[in-house]
Amino acid sequence: HAGPAAAADYGDNWNNAAGYGGNLTDGRLLVVTDLGLVAKRSVDGAHDVFVQSVATGAPVAGATVEIIGRNGLPVLSEATDSEGHVRFPDLKSFKNERAPVMYLARRSGDSSFLPIDGRDRWLDLSRFEVGGIESNADRSALAAYLFSDRGIYRPGEQIRAAAIVRNQDWSGNLEKLPLRLEVTDPRGVVVRRETYLPGKAGFGEILHPTKESSPTGTYTLSLSIVRSQYDADLIGSTTVQVRDFQPDRMRMKAGFSSESLDGWVAPDALEGYVHLENLFGTPAENRRVTAQLTLNPHIPSFRAFPDYTFYDPQFAREGYTEPLAETTTDAKGDTKLVLNLQRFARATYRMHLVAQGFEADGGRGVTAEAAQLVSSMPFLVGYKADGDLQFLPRGTERKVKLIAIDPQARATAVEKLVLARLETRYVSVLMRQQNGTFKYESRKKETTLEQKPLAIAASGFELQVATDTPGNFAYEVRDAQGERLARFEYQVAGEGNVTRALEKNAELELTLSKRDYAPGEDVELSIRAPYAGAGLITIERERVYAWHWFKTTTTSSVQRVRLPEGLEGNAYVTVTFVRDAGSSEIYTSPLSYGVQPFSIDVDARRNQVTVQSPALAKPGQEVTFGYSSAQPSRLVLFAVDEGILQVASYRTPDPLGHFFAKRALEVSTLQILDLILPEFRQLGLAAAPGGDAEGLLGKHLNPFRRKGEKPVAFWSGIVDADSTPRELKYTVPDYFNGTLRVFAVAVNNDRVGVFDGRTLIRGDFVLSPNAPTTVTPGDEFDVSVGVSNNVAGSGDKAAVAVTLQTDPALEVVGDRTQQATIAEGHEGSVRFRLRARDELGPANMTFSARAGEAGASRRIDLSVRPATPYMTQIKAACCRAASARSRSIARCTRTSASWKPALRCCRCSSRTASSAISAAIRTRAPSRLSARRCRSCCSRRARSSATCALNPARMLPAW
Repeated sequence: HAGPAAAADYGDNWNNAAGYGGNLTDGRLLVVTDLGLVAKRSVDGAHDVFVQSVATGAPVAGATVEIIGRNGLPVLSEATDSEGHVRFPDLKSFKNERAPVMYLARRSGDSSFLPIDGRDRWLDLSRFEVGGIESNADRSALAAYLFSDRGIYRPGEQIRAAAIVRNQDWSGNLEKLPLRLEVTDPRGVVVRRETYLPGKAGFGEILHPTKESSPTGTYTLSLSIVRSQYDADLIGSTTVQVRDFQPDRMRMKAGFSSESLDGWVAPDALEGYVHLENLFGTPAENRRVTAQLTLNPHIPSFRAFPDYTFYDPQFAREGYTEPLAETTTDAKGDTKLVLNLQRFARATYRMHLVAQGFEADGGRGVTAEAAQLVSSMPFLVGYKADGDLQFLPRGTERKVKLIAIDPQARATAVEKLVLARLETRYVSVLMRQQNGTFKYESRKKETTLEQKPLAIAASGFELQVATDTPGNFAYEVRDAQGERLARFEYQVAGEGNVTRALEKNAELELTLSKRDYAPGEDVELSIRAPYAGAGLITIERERVYAWHWFKTTTTSSVQRVRLPEGLEGNAYVTVTFVRDAGSSEIYTSPLSYGVQPFSIDVDARRNQVTVQSPALAKPGQEVTFGYSSAQPSRLVLFAVDEGILQVASYRTPDPLGHFFAKRALEVSTLQILDLILPEFRQLGLAAAPGGDAEGLLGKHLNPFRRKGEKPVAFWSGIVDADSTPRELKYTVPDYFNGTLRVFAVAVNNDRVGVFDGRTLIRGDFVLSPNAPTTVTPGDEFDVSVGVSNNVAGSGDKAAVAVTLQTDPALEVVGDRTQQATIAEGHEGSVRFRLRARDELGPANMTFSARAGEAGASRRIDLSVRPATPYMTQIKAACCRAASARSRSIARCTRTSASWKPALRCCRCSSRTASSAISAAIRTRAPSRLSARRCRSCCSRRARSSATCALNPARMLPAW
């Protein structure tokens, strides 16, 4: 180690900004060594230290690495192995004077050190894809995956869910581990809290009933580890919706006549399209379709070229939103949407299409969306610099790579271009001011310095930036017509500004041979460095799993490192690369590094599940599900109407995707290798309750609500499964036509399996009624029913008789039976006129269709409600005891009622009081005071006096 000589001349003031005599002084601590250090800290506190020779780049074996405490004495010491590696345990136990402050490496009289908490020694990984779920140092830490059978329920239905509990290493018996189960309603109130045991293989079900008066909204089911009565650690949760809904009966797909997933399409002759089909498997013909088109200005960027900046020569300053003309689907359920994009300004837009398809003669519908990048450009030009362009020292070498891509976002060759170099200056111009005076102002002026022909090959074009003259400059790429295709600006600093310059970017490019590897497989990666040298490859996540040293004599090489067995989910390959001592690239950082994430195959955790279900069944039939699993496990099988799943935006359960979700890179790396040439050190890139009779009314629910059809959903509960075929049976409701999604989740201690299949339920006729949900007595209204003819051999002119039967609350105006001609495989619709009578409550309508021996029926209901909304009317009166016996309460002297549903004053005999209170209760005031309590109160008071006084203030606590 060598300190600055200035220390001997100026004593203790050698490191001050101003020394004796007013002279400026500076100091540096110089370490003359051949030992380079890289230290990696894991989540569990372990430290992996690597020692590398600066001169040769090879790992240094036999070096002594010590952890130096605050008192200057070593607290731990180890020797490096043949790979130059040593591992230390967690250092948290060393405190006070033994608190660790640095790593110290020694070998053959040579030494080097690295501060343990040196903030400027950490590698900045913010520009890499290193985000994800944080790991837990405790391998027995628990996690839970919860899922429901459909995600949405009506009030009064049972919520059915299941939970899988695992620890991080999938070990241990969790069957009788007590956890806390909580169900939280939309108000944030915990409506259920109990001890939950996961069951065998950590797999159990959760059944939670709801009431018709339950609050609607989002319910949360959660599992926690109990620390104390008021303290628990959440390990997993899921949410479900409780609200009224109608299952979808159609599905829709929207798109464009020309599509490019990664690139763009030309607007000329571009059309939108919509395909609409019924969930029971037939095209939805003759259905109304509406759509809306939105165009937003967009700056092009492409996944295949993430580091390139592209320029839009036709950038639009505003967007557009317009409805499209209404269309109707054809016999195949298809329709085209005329976009007519020529009427908009020529530019690059992100086009967003939202289409909605409606049922026949009804207002219910489904929605689909599509998006596409649109541009009239035949190609786009992008650029990428090998370093900063904002402040370059005069004479610095800087390169910019230009590429051209076609509408499919593939690199392409383009000729007959022009490359222009411009200089930007600010000149003083005499300008007339608003007050009539003149004043010099600075105005930006660009001058073309040179132009030359340019041809960009498919591999790109590398431009050497001119930095021989200080100033502000720009390069432009133009086509033969002079239209600007790309532009970038840069600044060259003069001699006096060299100290402000940033160095050339020592970027390390890593490319993996694939994104998914198996445990024990070799990871092959291509490394492209700015210079020759040597480096260290590590496989990391929450700790360092494997490493490999390498050395290259060229700037590009292919290296391999083997994945260890037992590593699952995902990991990261990290490369730290040191410039060769003899390299001429002295103006770059001596250290370059890079990180690439990759996923690891989890097939070893999959349990093959097989479910046999019929491809086609009829409503009312019993469906048999055969199931088995490759390994003994516990299994739950459930089948749900796809229309419900579509409303809920339900996703297939994915336990492995949850337990092996992308985890973050949590290994922290310290190093001193970027200090080999400190005067050129690279700056890191910046990141970036009540009475039962009034219960429903008290919760503002509808006493006349219609019953509706029960959701089509089957839940088997958890059953045993193995390679022996077993069966479960389910009778499909006779009113259901559509697609039945069949799921199975099988779990054992080591593996998880998921099955997702479909069964089509379709009768001879599929009836799709459309009716209002509520009507008022005296209303006349139309209802329609769509009829899909699926009777084999019925022909093109099949005569179908459609009949409507109603409850007494409704009457049919006109014929109850109508004839329709519906071809085989096609759809038709029939309308009926109805009138609502004075009977309130739910009213059923039964539609039936018949052609020969084939027939089908469907029942729906609606609600007949009063013409006025529910309201509480309070009447209070004072009655004299002598006259109240012969008078009704309506004739008594009325008093003003407060907002509380209370009787202000009632002075009367016991019999009159009882009558008065009964009359008040008949007004359906939402009081919690029952009639029995009112009568007994007045009776007791009547026995003690000729009159009774009912004081609402004393009754309030009972409400």
